[in-house]
Amino acid sequence: MLHTLHDLESFTVNAADGYIGKVKDFYFDDRTWTIRYLVAETGTWLKNRKVLLPATAIKFVNLQEKNLTLDISMYQVKNGPAIDDNISLTPQTEIDYLSYYGYSFYRGVTDAHGYDQEDDRKLAEIFACIDAVRRTYGDRHLRSCQEIINYDIEASDSDVGYLQGMVFDEDTWSVSYLMVNTSNWWLGHQVLVEPQLIKDISWGDARIYVDMLRQQVQDAPIFDPDTLASLDKNLGEHLYQRNKNIYEKKPLFKLV
Repeated sequence: MLHTLHDLESFTVNAADGYIGKVKDFYFDDRTWTIRYLVAETGTWLKNRKVLLPATAIKFVNLQEKNLTLDISMYQVKNGPAIDDNISLTPQTEIDYLSYYGYSFYRGVTDAHGYDQEDDRKLAEIFACIDAVRRTYGDRHLRSCQEIINYDIEASDSDVGYLQGMVFDEDTWSVSYLMVNTSNWWLGHQVLVEPQLIKDISWGDARIYVDMLRQQVQDAPIFDPDTLASLDKNLGEHLYQRNKNIYEKKPLFKLV
């Protein structure tokens, strides 16, 4: 199911056995545009400490009751690796997090209920992430979703607006579309742009460069967040039909 990140602002975060806190931010990988972590601010039970939780642990998103349910326990969260106020994600920090929650899943499964295919899949995903971190040096490409909101967006021929929000797929936790606010030149419109169309991001200048012309941005589908639930996974076909001229005139998708 598709959602906007704005939908999840201040959602309650629940462990399998109780309350953890409130959603404060998400961290995504700027190469794959996949959400990797949830940042939650705990209540008084952990002295309002901020905790970093793997997105793979999110089991259910309840829009009606405004909460997320995670497949981990309060004990695991309480005893997890500490983070500083700036949530500095060094390679070693990420290894610590993934290793901790990975081994915790393993202990919980073997001690309580044996082993099944779903647990196998979860562990495989977590330890694949650990291996990826161990092979990566320097910048982990992990970025705050809050940080990138309001970044200016520049097409090949002119500025086209700023980043208003992001649409993600709950099944994969990948960012499917950027919501571009064009009010600086085309008042009152939001359009959807695929992250594959991004050719560069200047983090120092807070600017995103897209491989499109201003006219192509104007021809992109106008997006109303209130219609997202009805569009859901048919949104891709909806975008293609409305934006077909872009794909036929210029192969903008880049495979990474």
